Amino acid sequence: MCRPACSTPPPPAAAARPLRRLGQARASQHPPTPGTGIACSAATAKPLRPFINRSWRVFMKRVQQGFTLIELMIVVAIIGILAAIALPAFQNYTARSQATAALADIRGGVTAFEEGIQRGDRGAGAVNLVDIGLYTPNANTRCSAITITPAANAWTVLSGQQIECTIRGNPAVNGDFIRLTRNAAGQWACTTDVLPEHRPVGCAAS
Repeated sequence: MCRPACSTPPPPAAAARPLRRLGQARASQHPPTPGTGIACSAATAKPLRPFINRSWRVFMKRVQQGFTLIELMIVVAIIGILAAIALPAFQNYTARSQATAALADIRGGVTAFEEGIQRGDRGAGAVNLVDIGLYTPNANTRCSAITITPAANAWTVLSGQQIECTIRGNPAVNGDFIRLTRNAAGQWACTTDVLPEHRPVGCAAS
């Protein structure tokens, strides 16, 4: 707001002259009142509209109009490009993590299986999941099925014992298998038919 009266008395002739539009009434305006930045009318000593930069008014008008069709098309194109890159990468990451989780589900049975073989007191019976500390697959597990071979004498044969997981998950790995196989030296090797880009570290192609 202005002060009740302008800081400098107006010229006598200026009081009778009509005000012009903002930015043109130089002769009929006083300098801005100190500290306000608002010009005063010589005739009424009332505040006029503050000076607004022309480019700012153009910008505000532009904002009120919204986006053009070209701008919207550019945004849609950018989103489409990002989606085309990100979605396949995400699918690969998901499939690889599920294959790794499936391997972890059967890796725990290796220690108990090897211990039973080394002890040599388990007899010639079949080996079940409980004997090697593994769970029975269900709807919440990454393995839809876990099988142990050979079906008989697995505790006594020198090599060839296997623990196999059938993977449940992403279509890229669903139904594939991960298998741990023992050799005569007591080492367990991982083989799988999962695609190379989804294969867990340390597993070879079957």
